[in-house]
Amino acid sequence: MAKSTADLALSHACLNTLYAGFQGSFVAANCLGKLGHQGVALTRTESVRPVLDWLGPRLQALWKSEPTDPGRMAESLALLKRELLLAAQLVARSLNTIQNEASLDDAKFIVACNARFAYGREHFIKGLISYCECFELEEQADLWRQRLLGAQQDVLGASRLFNAILQGPELTEAYRLGLWNDSAGLTGAFVTQVTDIIAIEGRIKGGFTIEMLGLPPEDAAAWKAANVPPESCAHWISWKFNFEEARAWAAAGFSDPAYAGNWKIRSFDIAAAVECHNAGLTPRQAYHELLSGPG
Repeated sequence: MAKSTADLALSHACLNTLYAGFQGSFVAANCLGKLGHQGVALTRTESVRPVLDWLGPRLQALWKSEPTDPGRMAESLALLKRELLLAAQLVARSLNTIQNEASLDDAKFIVACNARFAYGREHFIKGLISYCECFELEEQADLWRQRLLGAQQDVLGASRLFNAILQGPELTEAYRLGLWNDSAGLTGAFVTQVTDIIAIEGRIKGGFTIEMLGLPPEDAAAWKAANVPPESCAHWISWKFNFEEARAWAAAGFSDPAYAGNWKIRSFDIAAAVECHNAGLTPRQAYHELLSGPG
């Protein structure tokens, strides 16, 4: 059986990121079309299909140890990066709106973004499992199989949100705040995908460094002085943690930036997050209890 090489790994990182990202884009565009969304459409299904058709054969070639030159994918990576950044900005605006007013178009957009993230991540993880299985990386494959279970739950959750809004729900405060709670992490998730693409672009150029994240020099220096790997730094700043905040949350046991970020975005400080975590609550569950009140 074939063995993984640096060229194959980089080629797969590019192909898998693009395939999963544009699969998510296709699903979101399809959702918005079915919901009759009147706002901004990030992309259209007919523009995504040719990209997916181009990527499919390259992935099949990879399983035969035939890498694709990453330089041929640079333009598509840049396009996906811009689209994800726009998605992050727009969903942040819609999440802010839905907390305060009954905007059906914003609710529809949030639901479509949930679908984009969930289905895209499922494809991404399945792609990693296929790579590990093809190149005899069984231990890593097992880790990704475990993560796939969570991704599949997210797909089910996104499907429930879509089916619910398809029925034309009354946009009560309870519905709006529930939708916000189900979706609060989308902005950080999309920005994380942006920084992951920046990391891939860095690898194509010979190496990913903290400087490529565009941080102010003093901030970059703090991360570097603590010997934080660039990939880890990228994920922390994707969730709006500065170095001191990241160090404090990590010291409290929250080493996963996404997990820490999901507490922070719901306005839990470290002490409250620790208490809720120790009680067996997820950030979403803890916020739901907060909304529900005593009893």
